[in-house]
Amino acid sequence: QEQMLGRLAGMVKASLRRNTRLIDVKVAYSNPVQAAKIANSVVDQYMNQDFELRSSTTRGAFAFLKAESERLKKKLEASEQALQLYREEVGSVSMVQGDDVVLPQLRELNLRMAQAKGESIRLKTAYEQVQNSGSNVWEMLNAPQIVGDPAVIEARSIVAKLDSDFALVRQRYLEQHPKYIQAASQLEEARRALSNSVLKAAESLRVAYENAGGAEKGMDQTIRSTEEAALKLSQKAIRYNLLARDVESDRALFDNVLNRLKETSLTTDIQSEKIRVIAPATPPGSPASPRVPIIFGASLLAGLLVGGMLAFGLGALDTSFRTVEGAEQYLRQRVLGAIPRLREVKKSGRPLLETADGQSQGVEAFRTLRTSLTLLGRQRDRRAFLFTSALPREGKTFSSLNFAASLARQGLRTLLIDADL
Repeated sequence: QEQMLGRLAGMVKASLRRNTRLIDVKVAYSNPVQAAKIANSVVDQYMNQDFELRSSTTRGAFAFLKAESERLKKKLEASEQALQLYREEVGSVSMVQGDDVVLPQLRELNLRMAQAKGESIRLKTAYEQVQNSGSNVWEMLNAPQIVGDPAVIEARSIVAKLDSDFALVRQRYLEQHPKYIQAASQLEEARRALSNSVLKAAESLRVAYENAGGAEKGMDQTIRSTEEAALKLSQKAIRYNLLARDVESDRALFDNVLNRLKETSLTTDIQSEKIRVIAPATPPGSPASPRVPIIFGASLLAGLLVGGMLAFGLGALDTSFRTVEGAEQYLRQRVLGAIPRLREVKKSGRPLLETADGQSQGVEAFRTLRTSLTLLGRQRDRRAFLFTSALPREGKTFSSLNFAASLARQGLRTLLIDADL
């Protein structure tokens, strides 16, 4: 079984396509039909295993949520019963509203208290100003509250009118004249009425001041009693809020677990499909490997590459001279002449070059060599020439023989000595 599993693992390869959620399952086997069956079987077994795993996990979660919902249900019932018992024990429903009712009442009372204090201070200032005036009615008229009284305003307007009329009467009549006496009497009566109105306004101011003080004290007492009631209610509401929060948290947990239980129950009945087969495996029409054209092309390319590298390497290792310019540059000596490889020498087997017209390539090369040597210096300094080489069979005999023949053809007396050891 282990060997079979090892062979199967070697044949099957799964890979994720880049930038997708697709998985390719590939099977390499000599039989194409069997390879397709193996690929489809592997995918089917994986899907069955995933389905069984998710089903078992869902069933376990459903059982856990079922037990948890029963426990939370009992806990919620106990919390609600404790809250109701505390309500009955306290006997007050206003705790439900709490600060939503008490705080607006206290703000309203404090606002009214501030208004009452302001009114009391205003009336007190005016009343003290009236008291400082004593019984002087005209000084009382300096107080704004007295001047603004409607009765005082009316009485002052009457006095002003009668005073104006009396001024005209004095210009026309004497003091004993009846009209003069009548006008003076009316003016005096109006002034007394004004004094009475001022005194009545002062009395009204006193009464208003006393009433404002009483209202301020009553408002202060009301605020104190309301604050005491709010404190007592807050003390009672501490435990009530704790019990209410317990009920809310227990209800929230119970609702959440109940919703999850319903979702899990639905998931148990209808399992969502997480894995789908997009394209099942089919037997291929041609083998996937070996790919003969690709292998042939790669081999040809590799051969060319290796051959080129080998030729380049051999060329780099070869340090021999290949051109006349290279020899001159490396040896820093002038080349006298260059003798090419001659096919006619190889075909005839004779080292001496002979032509009827004397125009062969070899003969011309040795003529060029003869001309170069004749330009080296004085004739007496160039009567003997030595041909040598570094290795055997490099052409010493061939070069010396044909060079001597070239000199002889020119009519020079020539002696050739072979001293090759």
